[in-house]
Amino acid sequence: MKKKLLIVEDEHDLLHMIHMKADFHNYECFLDGTGAKCVDKALKHLPDLILLDINLPERGGGLEIIRKLKEREELSHIPVIIYSNMHKNEIAKKALDLGANAFYSKYEHTSDLFDIIERHIDDAKIDMEETQSFSTPFK
Repeated sequence: MKKKLLIVEDEHDLLHMIHMKADFHNYECFLDGTGAKCVDKALKHLPDLILLDINLPERGGGLEIIRKLKEREELSHIPVIIYSNMHKNEIAKKALDLGANAFYSKYEHTSDLFDIIERHIDDAKIDMEETQSFSTPFK
């Protein structure tokens, strides 16, 4: 079964490039070019990971989208990687405080992006398995 990736990016060329690389790495992709449909698409497709730009035209941008994703119980476990050209530490800190799993620069992490994605998906899967094993009642 293919892993599912929701890519939220308003730079069309970059969105297309990431989508092509994701196809090459055998991901099933769902795309959002503005952020306006991110939560709806996440609810519909339950991706294994969300790759999110922070500077989006949608009101509140990526920070508001993280907040909306993390306040929904059915989405809160999905790893969110911020992939942005913003280099400001305060923006990265806000994103991480809101529940993003990581913050990477578009310009520094292009070649290893899918290694990063795989690592975060694997980590989330391990966390889910551990949570489920602890929540199983003893018989």
